[in-house]
Amino acid sequence: PGYVEQEVQFRFDNGLWNGHSRKRGVECTVEGRTPMDMKISMNNHYNGTFVEPSGNRSQRGYGIEVLEQFAREVALVESADDESRLARLTQMQALSYNDISADRQTVAAVHAMEAILEKHAQGKSDCVVKVNTDDGGLVLYEPGNSEGSVLYDGTV
Repeated sequence: PGYVEQEVQFRFDNGLWNGHSRKRGVECTVEGRTPMDMKISMNNHYNGTFVEPSGNRSQRGYGIEVLEQFAREVALVESADDESRLARLTQMQALSYNDISADRQTVAAVHAMEAILEKHAQGKSDCVVKVNTDDGGLVLYEPGNSEGSVLYDGTV
């Protein structure tokens, strides 16, 4: 019943990005193929004029604006004095579009990606996170090691 996100994969070295098609801006690049050879859009893109939750109007299309807004909000929270950081963080958390408490799959996907990227930065590539196993809700596996590291113990 319903749709469950089960896989997220980013491999920066060869340009392959996988994601689920419910999110806007999802694209898949095939190694050795250009967009002229093979279409990379999954046809879930849209383009239009919107009134943002913050009240301003914008032209949106491929989801890049979400990344830009995220970067602006992180900069606002992190780029000033420590005394007012909590107030700025609370301000960002109060925005209705930043409430992620009901989106467990997205939170789990981000958590998994962060763990995979952290391992990749340490020189340990090709790690995998399995979801809802007997060992835990999110379990990180490194190549050559059958013992996983539990990232999240509850059910996703």
